[in-house]
Amino acid sequence: MEPLRRANECAGRTLYEIGLHAVDGGDIVASSGIPVPCTEPPERLGRRDLVLLVGGDGAEHYQNPRLLSWLRLQGRRGAWLAGIGPGAFILARCGLLDGIEATTHWPALPGFRERFGKVLAVEKLFCASDRIMTCAGGSAAVEMMLHMITTQHGPLLARQVADLMMVQTPRTGDAAQRPRTAGSSGQLHPSVRAAMHLIEDHIGDPLTVPETAARLGLSQRQLERHFQRDVGCSVVQFRRQKRLQHARVLLQTTGLTVLEVATACGFSTLPHFTTAFKSCFGETPSACQKRAPAQAAATNTRSASSRFMSP
Repeated sequence: MEPLRRANECAGRTLYEIGLHAVDGGDIVASSGIPVPCTEPPERLGRRDLVLLVGGDGAEHYQNPRLLSWLRLQGRRGAWLAGIGPGAFILARCGLLDGIEATTHWPALPGFRERFGKVLAVEKLFCASDRIMTCAGGSAAVEMMLHMITTQHGPLLARQVADLMMVQTPRTGDAAQRPRTAGSSGQLHPSVRAAMHLIEDHIGDPLTVPETAARLGLSQRQLERHFQRDVGCSVVQFRRQKRLQHARVLLQTTGLTVLEVATACGFSTLPHFTTAFKSCFGETPSACQKRAPAQAAATNTRSASSRFMSP
């Protein structure tokens, strides 16, 4: 909401009126533990209104029918709709993202793709399609709001807001959420970076180390030496970690069975997958999966918060 408050300040008049709403009213407890007082939303919105759907813990499983029906109605009436982080899951569950580009926070993207095959899920900072927007959350929400201010009130005002918020160079929606491999630095050998890309692209059908080296025109020994020097682990260790991280996301954000997740992540047997997963995360895949519905149940009892702005 801060970019909108700053836009009002820079313009010297009220461009945006802000309200905090929840379909069941009352206080909504944020993921940080802070209670947010909310009122019930207006029954009908117009084309000048924007709904910012804020997704917190458990939003991937949120299915309050009252909110879903209300969102579909506002979409038909032409209101702007935006999903922040996991809020994209709720818009997708309404069918409002079918056939258009959409994004969410990158750790949740694999599960998002598995659940909503009709959505063109991409790893971008934010996506803006007609009157629907989605973003990755965090600083991406600021970038999305700067884009909206630019669209509605021009680049000069957006630049003033960005300066006040110390955003030196606002990024476009096409900007990547992260480097291709999270945590990688510019010091990686090109062959190591290329190998990481190959590993990420073959989660479900993992390449052997000799196959990876051959595709890069290296010997296995050369590739292993570069990996040990730049990453501090072997190619096999890095590949297993990537597959297990991907598996954990699928377990937490999709309805796939443990066996289906194991297969999707390239594990040939369920015992092998279970042993590797527990060794990495300290719990079994089943235990990890059971925590997600528990979060969803807690979320459904308090309803999701929505925020409205009218330019």
